[in-house]
Amino acid sequence: MFMHSKSRKTGFLLVLLSLALILLASAASANESRQTAVTNSRTKIHPNLLQDIDAALAGNPTANGPALAAKSATDGQLQFVARITAGADLSAYTTTWFARPFVDPLGTTVAAGFASPTAILKMAADPAVITLQRSESLVELPQPADPDVNAALNDDIVPALNLSGEASPGPAPEGWYSTGSAIHGSQAAWDKGYTGSGVRYMSNDSGADYCHPDLQGTWAYIDDASSPYYGLPEMFDSLSSYYAAFDYFVGTTLISDGLADYSDTSETAVGDFSYATLGAAAAHNYTVTGTSLSGEYHYGSHPDKALAAVANILSGSFGDGTAVSGERAAVLVVDENEAGVYDTVYVDVNFNYDFSDDAPARLTRDFANQETACLDYDADGLNDVSGGLVYFISDGETAVPTLDWYWGVPGSAYGNGDLVAFHVQDFTEGGGTHGQGTTSVAVGQGVVAGSVNWGPSGSPIAGFQGLVVGPGRDVSSTQNGDFYLTPFIEDAYVFAGLGYDGISGTGDDIQIVSNSWGFSGTDNDGFDFTSRLIDIVNRSFAPNTALLFSTGNGAAGYGTSAPPSPASGIGIGASTLFGTIGLFETIGTADQVVGGDVISWSNRGPGARNVTGVDVVATGAFGTGALSLNGVLWGAIATNNFGGTSMAAPVAAGNLALMYQAWYENYGQWPTFEEARTLIMNSATNTEHDVWSQGAGLVNADTGTDIAAGYRGLFVSPPEWSAGDYRGVEYGAFANIINPGERDVQTFTVTNTSDSSVLVRVTSETHVQIGSDDLSFTSLDQSLDHGSFTTPDYAFQVDPLIPTGTDLMMVRLTKPYDQFDPDGDLLAPYSNWRVHIQDWTDLDGDGLLWDDANGNGKVDLGETDAGEHVRFTYGYNAGPTQQARISNPLERMSDGIFVTLRHRNQVPEVPNTDLGLELSYWQLQNWDWARSTRSAFSLDPGDTRSFDVTLSVPDGTPYGMYQGSVTLDYGGDEVVIPVTVAVAASGTSFEFGQANAPDDRSAAILDVPMLYDNDTVFGYTDYTWRAESGDWRFFWTDVNGEELPQSGTSFLVVDNSWQGAGSDIDTIIMGPTEDCASNGVGCSGILGGYPGSAFYGPYTLSQVGRSNYGYVGSGRWLFDTSTGGSREIVA
Repeated sequence: MFMHSKSRKTGFLLVLLSLALILLASAASANESRQTAVTNSRTKIHPNLLQDIDAALAGNPTANGPALAAKSATDGQLQFVARITAGADLSAYTTTWFARPFVDPLGTTVAAGFASPTAILKMAADPAVITLQRSESLVELPQPADPDVNAALNDDIVPALNLSGEASPGPAPEGWYSTGSAIHGSQAAWDKGYTGSGVRYMSNDSGADYCHPDLQGTWAYIDDASSPYYGLPEMFDSLSSYYAAFDYFVGTTLISDGLADYSDTSETAVGDFSYATLGAAAAHNYTVTGTSLSGEYHYGSHPDKALAAVANILSGSFGDGTAVSGERAAVLVVDENEAGVYDTVYVDVNFNYDFSDDAPARLTRDFANQETACLDYDADGLNDVSGGLVYFISDGETAVPTLDWYWGVPGSAYGNGDLVAFHVQDFTEGGGTHGQGTTSVAVGQGVVAGSVNWGPSGSPIAGFQGLVVGPGRDVSSTQNGDFYLTPFIEDAYVFAGLGYDGISGTGDDIQIVSNSWGFSGTDNDGFDFTSRLIDIVNRSFAPNTALLFSTGNGAAGYGTSAPPSPASGIGIGASTLFGTIGLFETIGTADQVVGGDVISWSNRGPGARNVTGVDVVATGAFGTGALSLNGVLWGAIATNNFGGTSMAAPVAAGNLALMYQAWYENYGQWPTFEEARTLIMNSATNTEHDVWSQGAGLVNADTGTDIAAGYRGLFVSPPEWSAGDYRGVEYGAFANIINPGERDVQTFTVTNTSDSSVLVRVTSETHVQIGSDDLSFTSLDQSLDHGSFTTPDYAFQVDPLIPTGTDLMMVRLTKPYDQFDPDGDLLAPYSNWRVHIQDWTDLDGDGLLWDDANGNGKVDLGETDAGEHVRFTYGYNAGPTQQARISNPLERMSDGIFVTLRHRNQVPEVPNTDLGLELSYWQLQNWDWARSTRSAFSLDPGDTRSFDVTLSVPDGTPYGMYQGSVTLDYGGDEVVIPVTVAVAASGTSFEFGQANAPDDRSAAILDVPMLYDNDTVFGYTDYTWRAESGDWRFFWTDVNGEELPQSGTSFLVVDNSWQGAGSDIDTIIMGPTEDCASNGVGCSGILGGYPGSAFYGPYTLSQVGRSNYGYVGSGRWLFDTSTGGSREIVA
């Protein structure tokens, strides 16, 4: 075990990270005299708000928040949001503010309001104020995983009514299950009765369009008969509830101004009325339904700006043509069943100013799925226009869900019929249609067969079957609307644990939340404030809620996994699925569909806490998702490509829901988040990619439901192992390290969940290179390139080269930087290439895929057999280096494997490109570092047994990160337990990388090729992505505080040099910093039983030093070293 003598009473852990247009990291240790947060109060203020303050002080005030957007800023006030300790009083700085009454587990809450720039600066100096920011989200907006795919399929969608006479075929008879469900075993789980029934799932994203045929009827209901919300849909809206509170406490008009998804329907009429909705050029005369029992109608403006954007189109076909784009639809609230009880809502979705022909949304409270306001104008059984989902109408007494206990806004704040809470998919706002995609790939019903790519009849391969089939067939879904606009990240997780009633453990809690977003510029993933806050909320309020987070799309480099990365969460990477969406290679039959590899851009570990970084992978490259109806206006084609780890997380969530149902039916309670993580990892299919790429493997709902239901399978805990400890303690959410020559022992507990005995064999494995080939060449003049998206420019048949026993094949492509960005300005255009690994099926039996008719060694149009090749995977980041990997190539290929290259982007300065093309072959072999006390053992039905694995780090092992796995084989199935090893230095003087070879044994270890080399980085920058792209390396040291000078200031100096002129490897130093979770700094009144430093460690690790920050956006970094050359010195 990693131990230190008791005399070492002070010390600290340091991590070094490096990014070089590439990336590197190294870590340090902690001591009791550790560094605390900088006391300068301006550091509490987010840069965006600081910018507003400085501009206002310079005489250039701006309306910096939604409550100021419609007003002048001449009074000099700015809008702010503050995180404060509970009970903090900001009255000394402003009289226009309010605080949320709900207190989080850290003893903190939030406040918002207006204040002068100088008052905000004074506010920041108050110890009770933790942070200040604008009234906006700080989350990065989603981007497409492949810009080409997005451009080809999504960017040119123009909403248009189907007036051409092209008939819609109507609803598909069934979904096309040759998509992700087959790969993940979802159908097999359904066949056993596990469809996700009873499980509540939230997509924490930009919302969903529940009028869409694939989502109609999939929403959750409140089914507690004692609840005032019984029988109503269950939805949450962090932004709208915050805006409502702002109005209530501060007197603003955010709701009536149409900035939220709540509709102000306080206007009344006793018959037909004249009204100008928000955005209308003039008032219109509206015809009411004549169905009000009291005779009094309520009306207002609809919240969906996406519907308003097509008002002119709809009015031109169904009305008098006077509506203008941007004009909101009118909303009518009616008491049709009991006088004075408003339970019916009409939306003038066709803009003809007559409510009598609109289909109503009825709050019938009978679970009959009548709460949507939709239009099916061609009567084909598929909705075409959406007015959204209604989930609440005010009655003057009952609070808008969660507004009372969370924000302190009572039910009396809105009169009877004065407010309607909608859930809409307003893709004009932040996040666009992203939430529609995430929701649909989790719970889509396979109703729409067509797509904007294929037309109403859909893919010929699919045979007129529904294209959007989520694994969660009977899962009840809910949303956190407008996530990309809310300032409060934690809201969704508080709601997941507490529901409408504000009480944990009741029937309205959410079991699974998927999160398809992240912070690419945060380097201390897992140690960062957001990750720790989410983890604390999960443990305190939502112990039976699984939180799934996409890892991001910025690989192929290691260390790219982007936070949030709470210790309680489940990190989801993306796997492949090609042949299903119609944009890539056209295949002859559905038998040619391939998938299950980790796609090149799926972010990889290790995580900064020395964890795997990726727990499992699920389909993300690529599939089909639903489109918002108001962006298409024809339901028969409202589907299209969707992908990324943004897709993978909800696909995994839908499959996990099947396991949740099986668990509940077996045990009578929901699994805890720890049990859910163990279950999804234990049941994953081993793809034989490395564990920092695949985690435990590919999500498998068939095996997962077997384990959860007690049919068969192993439940093994813990599901991953970070070797070592920190000073003799293994913290739950800190970092473990181990020194060369030390050993660590981990005990694993195994339960046989089946009703029959099993024989378990235990092995430890790591990838070892068994061969390589160099196929480098110089391309012909680029004038010969054809530009086709699916026809390569060069092709090499490689299956004869692949050694028998290859478990993983890696292809790396390089080109000189000056041939990628010849003018060196970091701006497009670039000369960029893509590399593909293709499966070949010889459909015509001629023994050829490509016939080089003109003998020029280059693939020309018409020289390949149509329908015979489909990519297994591809690498296409915009940079000088690309990578692609597939597992078990010889076992999985059809008639051959080709590596192909395509010249994606040309520049005139580079007519020919020197292409370095390297193939390497890897085999899983015994890992002699890890040895089990048992190589095999039998388990009777229901038996539990433990075994130990000892991990011994050889003397002289170079500092850095190492990976492998402990694998349990039973009856042909496997449980993969990822193992991460951080081999750390001790003290302040050590060498790393190629310099860390003090003896022949160390040099020999460095000379062995590894997928993650501690002395080499490969680049993998992506000039169309974000800050995490690159190839990171982590190095750790533990510093004894007693060795530091007792007076003066101590500096740690990192001297990092490398080969490769023009490369810049940035160095980031992470050091000990006190925070709330570990040290109680910046919070108060922590809930009883909160674990504090016993769980989160003696401090957090955050940046204490770094290279000059040369990031200029979109994954691009300036060359800027302290020496001007290939050497960086950081103190």
